[in-house]
Amino acid sequence: MFRIFSDIGQVLTSLIPGWAIPIVLGIAGVLAVPFWIESVRSKQIKGAVRRMVRADGPTRRQLAHRALSLAGQRRLRLIGLVQEAIRYGQHALIEEGLARLTSDPHGHRDAEALRARIRKPGQRFRDPIEASVRIEGLLQQELFVAASEQLDEALGRFPTDPELLHLQRRLSEPREPRPGPGDAGVPEQLPS
Repeated sequence: MFRIFSDIGQVLTSLIPGWAIPIVLGIAGVLAVPFWIESVRSKQIKGAVRRMVRADGPTRRQLAHRALSLAGQRRLRLIGLVQEAIRYGQHALIEEGLARLTSDPHGHRDAEALRARIRKPGQRFRDPIEASVRIEGLLQQELFVAASEQLDEALGRFPTDPELLHLQRRLSEPREPRPGPGDAGVPEQLPS
């Protein structure tokens, strides 16, 4: 690492007189400051979006407001904000960022490219057989609420499938509650 710096120093001294090197480095430093500030802002925006994932409601709104205020109307910051929001599934922030991006005259293409990156929810079941197998597995594990939700979704997609209709009748039948591990030997009424 030290050798690299010494090599750079030798090249600079051979090209530029010694008295001009501090001036050139100063100018390069001044020119680098805006890029450094953009880098810091980008990291702050990404950090706010990342913290939104685990935050509760009011904190999430506060972090979203902070990220949007840091991004302002700057196109590159808004692109970074929307990319992070897509990565972490922050849909409200995605929509707000895209709205701000489309208000920029040069941001329409970027907004369309980002909209194409948003993942659409895929179809949960390819066919009714897959749906019935998954629902049967949930019923065997006695996860009746999850099975009912999956069945409703499957029936929305395949409303005339006989196996799914049979599972619907089976789920609508009353079930006897099974005693849990703490229910054995407990009297119905406690003595007074």
